[in-house]
Amino acid sequence: PVAALEFEASAPETRERLIRTLEATYEGTLDCPQLNGVRTNEEVLEGYRETGVFDPTRWLIARHQEQDVGCLLLADHPEDLSWELVYMGLIPSARGHGWGLEIARHAQWLTKQAGRPRLTVGVDAANLPAIRMYRAAGFEEWERRIVYLKIIHR
Repeated sequence: PVAALEFEASAPETRERLIRTLEATYEGTLDCPQLNGVRTNEEVLEGYRETGVFDPTRWLIARHQEQDVGCLLLADHPEDLSWELVYMGLIPSARGHGWGLEIARHAQWLTKQAGRPRLTVGVDAANLPAIRMYRAAGFEEWERRIVYLKIIHR
C-alpha cells in the first residue's frame, strides 16, 4: 500500500518506544476511557499478548516523518481462520489526518497477506469516530456484547 505512514515491527530494542507510544494513544481516547489507569501498562500489554496467537512482528509502531505517531497490535486466531485487530491508536497530535483509516487498511492488507479471510475488531459503542472510521474501512457490525466491570481499588 502507498501511504503516509510507515510501520515498524516491534522488537526487543523498540519495546520502550512501543510502550511510550501506546501510553500516549490513551490520552483523550474515546475507547473505554473509564478503563484508563485501572491496569498498569505492563498489565495492559500482557492482556493484549494473551489475545489469540501472539507474534511480536504483528505489533507495529506507526510512524510519520520518522516520528512515532501510533501503534497497531494484531493477533492470529487460527481456529477461526481470522486475525484480530487487538488495538490501534494514535497519539493526540496525530489524530484528524485520516491515519486511523490508513492503519485499519494496513491491518486488512496484512491479514490478507497472511491468508486469513477475516479481520475482527472490538470497539466501544460510544466511540462514534472509531465506528465511522471502521465502517469507512469496510468493517460491518457482527456482534454486540455488554461488558460489566467493577473496579476494586488495590
